[in-house]
Amino acid sequence: MKKILNLIFIFFFLIPYNLHFFFNYNEDNFYDPFRKFIDNIISGLESFLQSIKISIVKLFRIIYNLMALIGIVFYFTGFNKYSGRNLIISAIILAFICEFMVSYV
Repeated sequence: MKKILNLIFIFFFLIPYNLHFFFNYNEDNFYDPFRKFIDNIISGLESFLQSIKISIVKLFRIIYNLMALIGIVFYFTGFNKYSGRNLIISAIILAFICEFMVSYV
């Protein structure tokens, strides 16, 4: 009697479920939640890295503007002409590097 009940259980409950899964199986539907989860993580990470890049660029812009301003003051007041010239040249180099980083990174 127990074997008969087991066979009935297998034929009426397990086999139709497996056949339904087999015939309606779509690989895209199976991996869809996983893909959405990974896409959400990637988009969050991209926005986080973009905000870090923007913050770094803003910081570099403040630094090279201050370097250029201090260099101009040093150079034209005659306080320290060579350091002023070096600060201006360094600010120009830093500006080129910073703006290159904005456009290509």
